[in-house]
Amino acid sequence: FLAATPGVRLPVLRQAAVRVDALIGSATDPGERYKNEDLDPPPRWYVGTEGSQGGFVRPGYHFSALQRTQAVKDAYGAGDCFAAGVTAGMAAGWGLQEAISLGCHCGNTCLNGHGPYESQLTRQQIPTLLR
Repeated sequence: FLAATPGVRLPVLRQAAVRVDALIGSATDPGERYKNEDLDPPPRWYVGTEGSQGGFVRPGYHFSALQRTQAVKDAYGAGDCFAAGVTAGMAAGWGLQEAISLGCHCGNTCLNGHGPYESQLTRQQIPTLLR
């Protein structure tokens, strides 16, 4: 499974001309925007996040952000945690919707701390979150 982000050298991905399984990035960040014609071959899926609105999978569907029960402390790193969760889920052989759910939980948990490392999902929490 090959995942990448458009924010990490889209020209390098273009030059490599390999099929990316999932291109994951912020649909609202100009530095991470992706258009269908940006890569040849195109990624199997483009997953675009839209902050508190959730995001979308192309081709596919829209997904919602998780309900928050507390105020956001810091959003820094939440998108990277989302991408890591999606990538880990897909690499483990999960379906796309399960992997997106894991990514949403990882990003949501990151919002509970300051910076990307203060609040992270643990392996023990994962089975209960995906029921």
